[in-house]
Formats: sequence, structure tokens, C-alpha cells
Amino acid sequence: MNTTYLDSAAGEVMTLRLQNGSLQGDMLGVPLVLYPSGEKRFASGDDYLAEQPARLTFTFGVSHQEVTCDAAIGGFEGHFVKIALQILDKTALQAYVGRYENARVGSIHTITLETDGQLYIQYGPVFDGAHKFPMEPLERDHFLVRPAVPGIAYQHLFSFSRDAQDVVVAVAVSMERLKQFWLTRQPER
Repeated sequence: MNTTYLDSAAGEVMTLRLQNGSLQGDMLGVPLVLYPSGEKRFASGDDYLAEQPARLTFTFGVSHQEVTCDAAIGGFEGHFVKIALQILDKTALQAYVGRYENARVGSIHTITLETDGQLYIQYGPVFDGAHKFPMEPLERDHFLVRPAVPGIAYQHLFSFSRDAQDVVVAVAVSMERLKQFWLTRQPER
């Protein structure tokens, strides 16, 4: 069973599972294979199964759900919190629907709520033949998009921000090498 951890400040998500005596998973598509290296600690081995050297140190709270993880993966250092994946109703999902742009680089992302009750994202300058990708809710304001078609290799984390009235106004997109690329929500036309 996969467990999901989120570092919302860094725009990173990590998925881990115990398998064959090791802790395996990924951080936005970067494969991780770690082995016990002390109490509550795991580290990558000399077997070259992971792309980046990694160290994880876990801290456990009062309940089994209160778990944090300090991570050093390649040149990244972060603080992850274990999350329980959310199920959001259509009313909650509707808050994210819209067009998001970064005019400086000409990037446009459109989010729709489809009849299946799922959010989908479509991006590209003209959407000519572009694919829609399902957005998996991790928790309120954080969604994961997995590669779903040939030629799209990276997972994307979408972290939405809200204004003082609790209205979604922007989104930061993070993936393997691109971190917190901001897009502003555009007014409806």
C-alpha cells in the first residue's frame, strides 16, 4: 500500500511503500529505493537502484496518522507530512475550475469538472490535439497529475492559493525539475 507525503512549502509530493525489504517510491517521478539505516531512518544503497542519493528520517506523533519525514534527496532538503488522500465533492472541486495563465511565458492551463465528477487539466498554447489529464486530490488545494499518455513522462503537483475571501486565485505547478511555476487564474469571459 502506498503512503503519500506532502511538502507544501517546497511543492513536492512523495509516495512510499515497503517492498522486498526496502522502502520504495518516488518524489514527483524521481525513483526512490531506500534501506533501513538506523532507528526511523532510511538511506539509498550502493546498488544504483535510485537516481538520486537519499536519506529519510521519520518522526511519529501520538496517532499512527501523525507522521513527518525529513528528506535529503539529491540536492533537495524538505519536510514532508503524511497525508490521507481526500475525496472532494463536486461543490468543492468547482472552486478550481477555470483558466490559469503565465503570460510572460505564454503558458495556459484550463481546468474543467467533467460529468464523471473528476477534475481534468488541459494545457498548451492552443490545445490542438492536447490531452486532458485527471487531477487526483491529495488534500485541499493540492492535486497530483500522473503521466497518462506517451511523451508525457513527469508527474505534476498543482498547489492552489486562495485570497482573503477563500477564492482560488492562482496555482503553482511543480514537477521533477520545475518547481513552483506560478499561473494566475483569469476572469471568466
